[in-house]
Order: sequence, then C-alpha cells, then structure tokens
Amino acid sequence: MKEDGVYRAEVICYTEGVAIGTGKGKEGGGYMPMTEKELNCTLFDQLSLLDDIEEAAIQDNAKSALKVIEKKRAQINRKLYQKPPLAD
Repeated sequence: MKEDGVYRAEVICYTEGVAIGTGKGKEGGGYMPMTEKELNCTLFDQLSLLDDIEEAAIQDNAKSALKVIEKKRAQINRKLYQKPPLAD
C-alpha cells in the first residue's frame, strides 16, 4: 500500500478464522493487539517477513543487512518467549 509517497506494509493474521489486521483507528494509528494470542500471531508474522528478507539478503551477499536481520530476530524472539507473557 502506498501512502504519502511511502510504501507501507499491511499485515493480516488469521487467528481462529478471524482476520486481524493493521487497519487505521480513530486517530489513524495501526492495529493494537488485544490478547496474547493476537500479539504472538503478529510476532510470528514479523519472523516470517524476516525469513523472506533474509533469503534475498543471502542471495545478494548483503552482510550488513544479515546482521540487522539477526538482531531483529533476537528482539522478536525475546518478546515471543518471555516469561511472564506480554499480555494477560
């Protein structure tokens, strides 16, 4: 999706048959996950995106991009597997 000359990714996650997206709220902000399950789904979507980007970075031998991907993956995993959970 392109807004104001900038491409923005819109992520949709399907949890138990319900589409959870990044639609705009009253103030024009993104979607805020409400439950731990929704939050985990969003984090897994981010990991999937990193996997796709990593594939391209490996093909192009983009070492600096691979370092950033590794750092972002560690940050996401830290949120995903933290104890106690992020949402109750």
